[in-house]
Amino acid sequence: MKFMRTKMNRHPGSIITSPTLASNIRTITVLKAFVKAHIASQHDLLRYFGSKGLPESCEEARCVLESQTLVYRALSVIQREAKEIDRRMLEDMDTMRKSGEILKNLSHLVDEAAESGAINQQQAHALLSPLEDVHRAIRRGLHAPSYGITRDAELQTTLKLRR
Repeated sequence: MKFMRTKMNRHPGSIITSPTLASNIRTITVLKAFVKAHIASQHDLLRYFGSKGLPESCEEARCVLESQTLVYRALSVIQREAKEIDRRMLEDMDTMRKSGEILKNLSHLVDEAAESGAINQQQAHALLSPLEDVHRAIRRGLHAPSYGITRDAELQTTLKLRR
């Protein structure tokens, strides 16, 4: 539904979509979450039941090994899916992700400056407003490929205006 609204609200020709891209990005996203969850669970298992980070029984070791096997399988699928995505798009998504993290840090810095009294609330708002606009555009850009959007003229224009 969100994809349809996005597509209907834009000007004709401003969006190019790819169902294959959407499928690849969703698969990668789900498997990355799967890998993170398994790794965290492995650490927790060994912390609660192991001794000094090592398994105490063969059952514990088997659980960790089975989980690691699934993690490696998921990583191989992630690699295979990533090969099907344009390298430039992956690099752009990585750049946008890093830019979003930097913007978040800048926002925290401005908040801390306002809290400490280095700047007043009006100055903080003047600094945060453009940061929030760019951060929203970046989030939109990061979510677009999961809906199969490969080119969004409005998003590109917004990001170029901020440079």
